[in-house]
Amino acid sequence: MPAAQRFGRTMGSTNEDRQRRLVMIVEERNRASVNQLSAELGVSKETVRRDLAWLDRKGLIQKTHGGAASAHSAAETSFLKRSERQLREKQVIARLVNDLLSPGETLMMNAGTTVYAVANAISARNDLTVVTNSLDVGSRLLHARGGNSIVLLGGSLGQDSQTFGEMTLAEIRGFRVDHAILTVGAIDGESIFVDFSPEVASVVRAMMGQAKLTTIVADSSKFGRTALVEVCKLSAVHRVVTDTMPDSAISAALRRKNVELICPA
Repeated sequence: MPAAQRFGRTMGSTNEDRQRRLVMIVEERNRASVNQLSAELGVSKETVRRDLAWLDRKGLIQKTHGGAASAHSAAETSFLKRSERQLREKQVIARLVNDLLSPGETLMMNAGTTVYAVANAISARNDLTVVTNSLDVGSRLLHARGGNSIVLLGGSLGQDSQTFGEMTLAEIRGFRVDHAILTVGAIDGESIFVDFSPEVASVVRAMMGQAKLTTIVADSSKFGRTALVEVCKLSAVHRVVTDTMPDSAISAALRRKNVELICPA
């Protein structure tokens, strides 16, 4: 279920409604101050601060000095900065994915720094066809010394130089591929994959629907985190490639759902 619907697990219904409204306000504006939230929600500043602390721990907003920023905005800091985080881990994941791909196979790849690392790993090859909504992935493969075929999906252009929207989704449905190599915002506990943006989540789900095998690439920092939008249940994914073994609860959940877990020995 969407993250907004999970507030009530630990809070009463009044708190749940207020916190849902708080997240919606912050998401709509990208940023909001404690003073603004207090006035619009009709509660004290101290109540707002407590809500912000709780929602920040859940990954639904980012608490800032004097207010909050949307989780989406917090997560979508510059692509270059994020590509440098967990760099070694992403390179390990990318090498593992490269080893899984056979000559002549077709891939769909979304936008994200871990997927970009995969693009780097396969860039020397000339035996793959890649369909992507990421200008960065497409450009990396185009200017590589390899000769993979590249299809760039059209649509509205958004953050991280990725296309999205109805045009993108319609074009995705025109392809059938062997693999969807995808990243998500987080792997929420033992049950679902989640992301910060409805548009990103829609692209991920559409690509999954057109692939024989779906592989989620995620470094270990994404395990046990949460975000606002549900992408899919664990059972919808065929395998997860990561840099280190997740904790026993998540590993067990993946096994129960017959999701292959691939990480370094």
